[in-house]
Amino acid sequence: MEKYQTLLKNHIFFNFLYLSFHLRVIRLKWLKILLALIVIGISSYGLVTNDYSYNFLSIFFLGVFFLILGFENLKNKKSQGVSIFSIIVSIFLFFVTCISFF
Repeated sequence: MEKYQTLLKNHIFFNFLYLSFHLRVIRLKWLKILLALIVIGISSYGLVTNDYSYNFLSIFFLGVFFLILGFENLKNKKSQGVSIFSIIVSIFLFFVTCISFF
């Protein structure tokens, strides 16, 4: 009886981890969509009004987007080169944001 209870507890624990992992994947997916929409919105505003004073925010959110994309690909081990390149691009975008802000 104890063996079955232990198996049931482990099964519930692994189901929780599985569900938690999928919720994180869904959250990251929505976060990437939100960041992409923010970048598109800020860039569209700048193009329509010819006011590029908020351009640094667009670059910053694009850097966050590339950072999330790079870590997600690195975690899934899909393509190491693309993920490392995305992380390097995000670091460069953060550097550009700091320079353009100050």
